Amino acid sequence: MFLDNPSSWIKDIFINSGIGQDLSSALTLLSMAGVVALLSWLSNLIAKAIILRVVTRIVKKSSSKYDDVFLEYKVFTKLSHFAPVLVIWFLAGWAFKAYPVWFIVVHKVTYIYLVLIGMLVMNSFIDAWHAIYNMLPISQHRHIKGYVQLVKIIVYLIAGLIVVSVIFKKEVSTLVAGLGAMAAVLILVFKDTLLGL
Repeated sequence: MFLDNPSSWIKDIFINSGIGQDLSSALTLLSMAGVVALLSWLSNLIAKAIILRVVTRIVKKSSSKYDDVFLEYKVFTKLSHFAPVLVIWFLAGWAFKAYPVWFIVVHKVTYIYLVLIGMLVMNSFIDAWHAIYNMLPISQHRHIKGYVQLVKIIVYLIAGLIVVSVIFKKEVSTLVAGLGAMAAVLILVFKDTLLGL
């Protein structure tokens, strides 16, 4: 019964203890949030332990020097942040089944956090590949720092659009169209300045 409807089970315990209906609902919500937070924290500890011990040991034993770069730029460490947020994402429906408003809020916040973590991982990944490229002989004659910065800006822009679309309930395509129209207007307004450059 607990696994099927945990909030109802916990709420009945509070009510049977003589606690009022409203206070029981509030305490149940806090209890379910505490359970999810605890499981999320445990998953974070496990993920970091696996990465810091297992992955680091494998990388150090590897003969390749490229995986050391990914370890140096903390790509694997940042990937571990996906574990707790995914736990919250998948447990939200189970924990907050009786609280649809809170379920929506938790899902939105979790989704935004997922996007931000993805952005950080992508940035570390790009920096690591740039560092690997700089280790190659070709990097002495052909620099790609400008391209790297451009890719980072694109990653930031995509992450920003997704976050805004989640907060304001707008389609990403609508936001892109709006940004395109705004960019066209700015180009027309500052045409002479741009041509002067």
